[in-house]
Amino acid sequence: MDARVKKAVLGKIDETVSNIDEISKIMQSFAHIPVGNQEDFAFGIAIGRIYNSFHYQTRRALKRNATQDEFAEFLFLGEAQLLVGGLQAGGGGFKPDLEEVDGFGVRPVELAVHDAGAGADTLQIVGV
Repeated sequence: MDARVKKAVLGKIDETVSNIDEISKIMQSFAHIPVGNQEDFAFGIAIGRIYNSFHYQTRRALKRNATQDEFAEFLFLGEAQLLVGGLQAGGGGFKPDLEEVDGFGVRPVELAVHDAGAGADTLQIVGV
């Protein structure tokens, strides 16, 4: 991914995480839309802002649409930043307490590679 686009997307992630009040106002404004889960709705708003930034910045900086490889890099970048930034979709909320952790237990862990390439086999783990 182009360094200018990456910098802009990382900035948008930080901005989105920092402006939770804005997302709350958007949710209140669209409260009449029936959604199953308000946290999922808020997460969708945040992801939409970041996704839009990626495409807009690619067009602005590179004067073209993103390639499939650039989109894959965006997804990889997003996974790393959102998990570290505390914007998990499931139950954790926008600002998790990283000092207070749940007890030990068995939890799924998603494994991925940066660029698996088209037609590559999926990662198989025996016994999981």
